[in-house]
Amino acid sequence: MVRGEGGHRLLVDAKRRQVSTPTRSEETYKMLGYLENFRGLFEELPFWGVLCFLSSNNLFTEIATKRGDKIVLVGAHHSDPEICAMGGRMDTLVGEWLELNRHHPNTLNE
Repeated sequence: MVRGEGGHRLLVDAKRRQVSTPTRSEETYKMLGYLENFRGLFEELPFWGVLCFLSSNNLFTEIATKRGDKIVLVGAHHSDPEICAMGGRMDTLVGEWLELNRHHPNTLNE
């Protein structure tokens, strides 16, 4: 888990597991479990979680709430950068997360 200057947290869970479907219920529920178990950390600020997998296709699925919580599934191809969603999509996601920290700082004193 990474904590930004504004207090927003980004949880990245990398799996060394090959997937071919756009959703992964077991791992998604695990992320929701993190949200539930660490609820106190996310009462004021949205939860962002990323699940990373090995994938032979351009795996990218984003699940978001109106409040701003987000779970993203992203795939990394072992040898073909043309269909590897990991590089570009992770760059974009981390960039969005950094902007969130800049424009919506946590006002709580920790």
